[in-house]
Amino acid sequence: MEWKLEIDDRTFTEIEDATGYYFEKNPALGDRIGSEISKALRAIGSNPFFASRYGDTMCLPLRSFPYMIHFKIDKSTKIVSVLGCIHTSLNPDKSWR
Repeated sequence: MEWKLEIDDRTFTEIEDATGYYFEKNPALGDRIGSEISKALRAIGSNPFFASRYGDTMCLPLRSFPYMIHFKIDKSTKIVSVLGCIHTSLNPDKSWR
């Protein structure tokens, strides 16, 4: 059964920033990271049980880009709250919400 994804505006901005950055470098890279993010979100919607990184926050790294999608799961409502798409070299203490 599919899970419902809730993605807030800040996460959409982070995704737009990432795809925009790579698109400026090379349009094919912008398309590729956009595709990888879409695949990762579909994977989370199908089965959100990935490794926990920060307490109850789960993470799914992208395959070819240095980003991780951070999310929380509400098992009772089957809702996945996507919290961010964050570059892996950023300090989570400074760049996290």
